[in-house]
Amino acid sequence: MTRFQPAKHFAMLTLGVALLTVLAYADEKSFRPKPGHFPPIEKAHAYRGELVFVDHANRRGSLRVKGTGKFYRNDPHPFALLPYGIVCYHDAPADLRDVPLGTVLHAHGFLPPDPKISAVPVLSTNNKDKDAGHYRGTGIFPAENHVLLLEDEPSHCRRNGLIWKLMEVEIKGNEGSILARREPQKKDGKKYEPEKVTFDAATRIWRGRESIRISDLINEKVWPANGKKELNDQAVLLGITWKPAPGDGLSGAFTRFHVSDIWLDDKSIEHAAYFQTQKHNSFIRSRWMPAWVDKINYGKFGRATVTATLFGGMDSILYDDFKKDVGGQINGAENTLKHTAGHYGPGHMASGGKFLRIEKTSGKIPLGSSGIQVQFETDLIIEGIRPGRIIRVRPNSWPKMQIPREEYLFNNSPENRFPTPDIFPKY
Repeated sequence: MTRFQPAKHFAMLTLGVALLTVLAYADEKSFRPKPGHFPPIEKAHAYRGELVFVDHANRRGSLRVKGTGKFYRNDPHPFALLPYGIVCYHDAPADLRDVPLGTVLHAHGFLPPDPKISAVPVLSTNNKDKDAGHYRGTGIFPAENHVLLLEDEPSHCRRNGLIWKLMEVEIKGNEGSILARREPQKKDGKKYEPEKVTFDAATRIWRGRESIRISDLINEKVWPANGKKELNDQAVLLGITWKPAPGDGLSGAFTRFHVSDIWLDDKSIEHAAYFQTQKHNSFIRSRWMPAWVDKINYGKFGRATVTATLFGGMDSILYDDFKKDVGGQINGAENTLKHTAGHYGPGHMASGGKFLRIEKTSGKIPLGSSGIQVQFETDLIIEGIRPGRIIRVRPNSWPKMQIPREEYLFNNSPENRFPTPDIFPKY
């Protein structure tokens, strides 16, 4: 089995199949993806924050975004994943439901492609520059709330060739703080400022395939039982969260991040990635592969040949299941990837047929795309499958399963979403 490797996948970016439309009324840094094209990540607005709410069925949630002010005062900011948006957790593909609340995530977002069907509130394009007041500062409510890439700290570091260097630990009992700096693995001559993060007895230490405790490091005399110790720039990966901390805020207690996990070596993060990948593979097989329709050639009496591009960011083993002359099903979906046809599951009204052609794009591939185009022939095309529309597709080798009620619509109307975007405040 070939494990999904974000660092390699994201290196395959191109402008060849990526276009963006810049709104006439938007500032030069605000971009709106054009339907049918994958926007380049270089044009995204990047920010990070704590995951505080998840509506997994609608692929949206809220982040407490880090801005220029006191982090703990910041209101949760709604975001929605683009249909081809990718989530990475533990350096592996993931669904929003896999990421624990409290995890600090890196987001790369755009303006909503179609404001009329946005699953979250549509904001003024200069929202990220507004001062939110009450010691919160700017940058905490960006209008770029439609996310192309959402990744946790180890995924972000592995993709960008970064590493955390542990400089010093200070401990009392089973809790304390670490002075560390994040920098490129390949030295570039730049100076990177250290950051103080906290840990406690709940912080997990991963070494190879074993999970150990803070107390184990103390017993092994790697860390002191009390006081400070130099760690000599030990290279690790960190899982970052946030939680309330004691203090008056003058020492940064209201903003300081917390360590949930420490991966001491490559084997340890690869072990975590393996299990997350297996979990996500099972999820996609039960919900079907998302894609969008490039074109349709219509025949007689409901026959049609659908050409579609499969979305990216998944384990290669899933794409390998799509083969020429293999039978399958194709079903309409909305921009949240909810199935839209069928009253008791995705297979109820889906179009059946077989794959005529599987074509892999040569060269570089934009983020969000798999670079794989499939041609599917059916003798009964349904209304939800039209050029430019989002679909889900499965080979017959995947299990035919029912999904929970909140993950499909009776029709393709966004008004049937539950809950509606009204659950979110509009800042």
